[in-house]
Amino acid sequence: MSTVELIGTPVTLWCIARGSTTAFKVTAGTDNDLSDLREIIKEKRKPRFNGFAPDDLILWRVNVGQNAINTINDMLNDDNKLLISGDTVGETFHGLEGRNIRVVVGVPIIEQPGAETSRNERIRDEDLNNYWNAIKVLDEKDLFLKLSNVNILGEQDGTSTLFIRKCYQDLSTVVLNDAIRRIRITGNPGIGKTYFGYYLLYLLAKRGETILYENVARKSSYVFDGEEVFRTYDKIITDLYKSRRDVWYIVDGMEPEKVNAKTILVCSPKKSHYANFDKYSSVTIRYMPEWSLYEIHTCKNEMFPDIDEKRVDTLFSMWGGIPRFVLENADDIVQQQKLMSAVDLCGDKIFDYIGGHDANPEISHTIIHLWTNLPTEEKEKNTDENANNAIEYIEEVPYTKQLYYFASDYVANLVTEKFKQNIMGRLLRDIEGSLLTGTSDQFLGCCFEQIAHRMLREGGNFIARSLEPAFRENEVLHQQFTKQENILTFSKIEDIEESKYYQPEIKNFPSIDAIVAPKVLLQMTTSMTHPIKMVGLDKLYDGNKLAKNEDISFYFVVPAQLYDHYQKQGFVTTKEANVRRFSPWIPQYVKQYALRIDLSGTNIPTGMPPTAGGPGSSADESSAGNPSAEGSSTKRPSEPASTPSSSTPSPKKKRGRPRKK
Repeated sequence: MSTVELIGTPVTLWCIARGSTTAFKVTAGTDNDLSDLREIIKEKRKPRFNGFAPDDLILWRVNVGQNAINTINDMLNDDNKLLISGDTVGETFHGLEGRNIRVVVGVPIIEQPGAETSRNERIRDEDLNNYWNAIKVLDEKDLFLKLSNVNILGEQDGTSTLFIRKCYQDLSTVVLNDAIRRIRITGNPGIGKTYFGYYLLYLLAKRGETILYENVARKSSYVFDGEEVFRTYDKIITDLYKSRRDVWYIVDGMEPEKVNAKTILVCSPKKSHYANFDKYSSVTIRYMPEWSLYEIHTCKNEMFPDIDEKRVDTLFSMWGGIPRFVLENADDIVQQQKLMSAVDLCGDKIFDYIGGHDANPEISHTIIHLWTNLPTEEKEKNTDENANNAIEYIEEVPYTKQLYYFASDYVANLVTEKFKQNIMGRLLRDIEGSLLTGTSDQFLGCCFEQIAHRMLREGGNFIARSLEPAFRENEVLHQQFTKQENILTFSKIEDIEESKYYQPEIKNFPSIDAIVAPKVLLQMTTSMTHPIKMVGLDKLYDGNKLAKNEDISFYFVVPAQLYDHYQKQGFVTTKEANVRRFSPWIPQYVKQYALRIDLSGTNIPTGMPPTAGGPGSSADESSAGNPSAEGSSTKRPSEPASTPSSSTPSPKKKRGRPRKK
């Protein structure tokens, strides 16, 4: 409904957009002027005239029956153009009875230096044309696409270099599948979804495909049709391309219409970007992961060589794998303040931000990140069921799981400390539900994981019990952990040092949430059912980070309310199927325990240890938002983080089991 106040007698005007075949009607007052009429028309025909001010709209006065629309173009001359905005509707139009079209609406043609503009509003840009010709003959080299003498899309302030992530290559194989007509690729803001769209443009250019490209940050649409390359604001032109099944329609950051063209939507987890699109038939969905530290440094070395490496490591430990803030805006003070602002502003509605809730998405997607399952490495695949002693790892379809975690341990500690009482109450209620259903809330599980990590790094004795059948049911054991001042993470197995408490950089690393090599593995959970993915154990074992021919303690770190009820867990493949064949060392040496975490007391430690992202990295105390409170040293601990031992050693007991009380 128009916000323009009707002045005078209401009248109906039938209108049509230039080049369209469908008329529409508006209501105006006889004493409204033509400036009001332009505003009424713009509001009526959103989003066609988005990007233009009401006074930019060009109006022609006509009087044509709706069955003679094809004659309208001949009437669009200066004599019929409505130029005086102060003229009223009543003065301009007479005899408005009936359904004849009385107004034709056009938009201004955008003239650019060196650009040829045709009557049907196709904007030909020399730089855009040069870009298109360049990528058709470009070859991938060393993970980068590098253009010469032109930027991507011919933009003056753009970039000429594109870093090709492995996930771009993986996801492009799904996009290029001829059987898929609609696909959505969703990922966190700032991880390069737009650049994935550019990578698709490159691949499709090499194939000679016809492409329509639209981006929420750009008012015009881009058409790449053989040798014809242009931009346009004309919906009639774009609709023609959308109606063709041979066209590739790439949409970035806004919801596409239901069309015949093959549609690729790349967007953030904001639901308004895809809610209707997902309702269309046969939509394939994949998730784009955030960047690993390795990818961050690879891109930094080529495209951001002047940024200090320690600065990059520090920002990664705070923001997670978001290159927009870790690389692109690394030295922008205002941009760096957004992280702490998001934490300060999130309030106790943080629980509403999970899963793409649209309430203040800038805050939600800064604090909570979308993760997904990555492809199984080739060397971990083995599907030969008949081979002797073969291990079957059945790969789940990669990039299909929608998982939500805190952006980083840094953010997790800030949020769990700020809302500790609220989180505790919700956790306790969730745990009661877990006892009944066996499952739990994923985000609350993340909160518990952060609390448990912090308590274990603080050191001390923790109550445990064996889940193995051979142990007496009520036998109480203790597990000792040594205090560790800082957070150590690993991105590669070889980064893990013995006797120190390490957490995987990848939040969904299979099998474990922490390791104290070579004999202690830990999995935090608030669910009564949490099978062990065998592939993670083999990764650590093959990487020589687990003891050989000795017992290895696998702890399920659980809240006190679940502790007495927790049972031994099974082993599964990467596809959550029960394992039919084991690596022989696993059933022989991996012993399961439950370890008790008490959430009801006041002994939950506070403070924010800085993050060390693996050997040789340290937190930069000058970085924006870096905690200066307790635990600000980045020195590595001089004592082991955890050295499990038996209180009453005997030849039959292997070092690494908890000691009896």
